[in-house]
Amino acid sequence: ISQVDTTGWITVAAVNATTVTLNADLAGMTSSAISSNGTAVYNDTAKQVTISYASQVTTDTVTITPATGTSAVVLNAQDFDLAANYTYATTKTALLGSRAAGEWTLNGAMVNVPYMPYGPSVSQILYITNTGSLDADVNVTAFDDTGTAYDLGLLTVSKAGAVTGLAKEVKDALEAKGFDMSGKVSLTITVNAQDKDITVYSAYNVGGADRGNVVNSQYKGK
Repeated sequence: ISQVDTTGWITVAAVNATTVTLNADLAGMTSSAISSNGTAVYNDTAKQVTISYASQVTTDTVTITPATGTSAVVLNAQDFDLAANYTYATTKTALLGSRAAGEWTLNGAMVNVPYMPYGPSVSQILYITNTGSLDADVNVTAFDDTGTAYDLGLLTVSKAGAVTGLAKEVKDALEAKGFDMSGKVSLTITVNAQDKDITVYSAYNVGGADRGNVVNSQYKGK
C-alpha cells in the first residue's frame, strides 16, 4: 500500500480585485448618482456601470439615485444584466458569466412613434387621448436618422378626459435641441398615467394634402 502526502496540494488563490459590469441605460445620469461599496463609473455611451472593488466581493447593494426637479431624466423601461471579473494575486483572471440583474418597469404608458418626418412642406400630427380621471405629465425622447439622441423633457400635460395636441411642443423642443428640422426622428412618448387610459395618434401631412398615418407601438401585433 503506497501513501501519498497531499500536504500543500490545495492552495486557495487570493483575490485582489473584483470588477462588476452592469449593463444599464441610465439616460444621461452621472457616476455621482450611483453608490456602492466599490467605485462606480457610468459610461453613457456604452450604457454600462463599472464598479471596482479592492478585493473579492460576494454581496453588495448598489443604489441609483436619479436627479429630481429640472434636472430629472426619464429612465427607459429595460432589463438589467451584470457580469463580474475576479483578478487573483497571481495576475490571473476569472470571468463570471452574465446574469440577470432585474428590470425597470413603468407604471404608465410608453409609446414609440418609429417614424416622423420634418421639412419645409411637412406638418406633424400627434395627439394624446386620456380617458382616465387624472392629469398626466408627458415626457418625450427622440433620435434622428443619424443616430443623434434628444432628451426633450417634460413637454405638456395630458388632461384627464381630453385630447391633447403634442406636435408643436415636440417640434419646438427638437429645434431648441439643435435638430435641423429636415430629417426624420423616432419619438418615445412617456405619459405618467395608466397604459389602459392612454392612446397616441401619430401621422404627418405633406403639402397640406397627402396624409401619412404612422403605426406606433400601441398597435404592434393588432
